[in-house]
Amino acid sequence: MCGIAGGYNVSDKQLLDDMTGRLEHRGPDDTGYYVSDNVMLGIRRLSVIDVAGGHQPIFNEDRSVCVVFNGEIYNYRELRERLERRGHTFRSESDTEVLVHLYEEHGRDLVTHLNGMFAFAIWDQRSDRLLLARDRLGIKPLYFMERADGLYFASEIDSLLEVTAEPSLSSTGVGYFWHLDYIPAPYTPFERISKLEPGSLLVCEGDSVTSTSYWELGAPRVTDRSERDCVRRVRGLLEDAVKKRMVADMPVGAFLSGGLDSSTIVGLMSRHSDRPVQTYSIGFEAAEFDERGHARTVADYFGTDHTEYQVDLSDASLVEEKFATMGDPVADPAIIPTSLIAERASQDSKVVTIGSGADELFGGYDSYRRELYAAGSERPTEAMLKYREPDQEHLNMETRAVDSLVEGTTKESWSNFHNITQFDIEYWLPDRLLQKDDRATMSHSLEARVPFLDHRLVEESRRIPPEYLIKDGNKKHILKQAFRQLLPDEILERKKSTFSVPIGNWMAAPDSPLAGRFTEERFAPIEFVDESWIVNRYREFCNGDDSHKLTLWRALVFQIWYEEYLMS
Repeated sequence: MCGIAGGYNVSDKQLLDDMTGRLEHRGPDDTGYYVSDNVMLGIRRLSVIDVAGGHQPIFNEDRSVCVVFNGEIYNYRELRERLERRGHTFRSESDTEVLVHLYEEHGRDLVTHLNGMFAFAIWDQRSDRLLLARDRLGIKPLYFMERADGLYFASEIDSLLEVTAEPSLSSTGVGYFWHLDYIPAPYTPFERISKLEPGSLLVCEGDSVTSTSYWELGAPRVTDRSERDCVRRVRGLLEDAVKKRMVADMPVGAFLSGGLDSSTIVGLMSRHSDRPVQTYSIGFEAAEFDERGHARTVADYFGTDHTEYQVDLSDASLVEEKFATMGDPVADPAIIPTSLIAERASQDSKVVTIGSGADELFGGYDSYRRELYAAGSERPTEAMLKYREPDQEHLNMETRAVDSLVEGTTKESWSNFHNITQFDIEYWLPDRLLQKDDRATMSHSLEARVPFLDHRLVEESRRIPPEYLIKDGNKKHILKQAFRQLLPDEILERKKSTFSVPIGNWMAAPDSPLAGRFTEERFAPIEFVDESWIVNRYREFCNGDDSHKLTLWRALVFQIWYEEYLMS
């Protein structure tokens, strides 16, 4: 796992050094550069596979092709064997080197052969071509910026801000944030800075810059297979996905909440590990926000080496620290506990697994269950928007772009269930959940692997009849059936609980460092926000009216971001 940066039709070693310097937290182990007359590639490396020999950039045999790479290729061993049979010579044991040889064989179609999470840049000197690629589900981020003097790219927006001293706000991107709590690709909060969409390539060749999609979730392809066959296929694919994600030159740990998803992953890791799996859980001092007891049950059941971390109200001070470093803002409060447990886990390992994606694939949300049994009472667009309508009385800007985003995803011929899950997998998952996971873990130089988002399993989930995913009102039925013999009954029968964070306590407590931010003076510089409305709603909130709690949280996150990126 790493941070990459660079440019096309531009060559500036000092600028490249500044850009990669903003990514040191993503890769503290090594630095590498390639600079020629019209391209520059840089990397900060977190060494996970072939620690000693995996220095980047990595070249092919005649040094005409080179790559900088952020991520992991889980099927690299099979690919390497195939490439060696084709006559390619390898100089390292790293997964990165597979990319340059695979490019020699398949050109830009190399991505269709990869099982992994990745964002990479390949420079083809002979063709004067730069190829940027992002993995199918958007696990790894990649941003780019087109200017008159060239194209620039980086793993994080902060690196691109080294190129432009005065970034301008994107009303479209910011409008999405106020509506969704995140900004969907290709938009960002800044004009001229874009986010490469999941499953996409960006090809720079001559004066041409083109973006193409190499993978799409596509229409649901529900089959008439039996429930037993669906269970068998899910079980086999997830177990293989977990095994592939345990390959590293050091032990792989796991975040463990005690819910179905992370417990299943830990159970499968324990089955395939010759030592106790290192597991990590977090909870709050307030009992209603604390799930550590469930995690402890799973840890004891599988005999893991378990570590717990407690968050208390004093950690509200971390809200300012964490959200002030997110160039692409996401109003997900879970970044605080995730970042804290990542910091603890990074003391033992460089790699953990996480359970993200299972809810979206296997029917884990109440909204999915409601729409499955709604019998088409609403048009799909209406069903989608009712879960995503925020307060708008405090905004002096247009936020209706979300309507077109929803309409672009929605198909009238699909069920509401499939439309909502499609939207969440395409936008909610990569642009909110996975971005939160990436920033929380990589800020502590910790790689997070996501077994549920093996693209084979994602594609398989779209073939499963919805009535197997949610059966008799029981969410994630197919996943529970697949691993009924693996998990303790207490976990299988446990009702799903959302990973709640006490944002109300953090905002309202008189001694909280956040309370002083809810003043008209602090919100006044944000020209499209009605600061009086926000302050009045905050007073009501402190007096017990929590009907606008999430809007106040979103306003707080945006204020922190705005002051850091546009006023500092």
